[in-house]
Amino acid sequence: MERQSAQARALREGKEYILPIRIDDTKIPGLPETVGYISLSNTTIEKIVDLILKKLGKMI
Repeated sequence: MERQSAQARALREGKEYILPIRIDDTKIPGLPETVGYISLSNTTIEKIVDLILKKLGKMI
């Protein structure tokens, strides 16, 4: 439900809103294959923190 609300908001506002981060290989039922994500297995924590801070900076 939360993901659907966030996606609807992103579509309405015409901008990126969600920054999915995958921390393991757990399958998520119902998650469309068209949803991209950042994988912790091939991205450093420092890079993920940088991306989150940039994303938050755009929201302010």
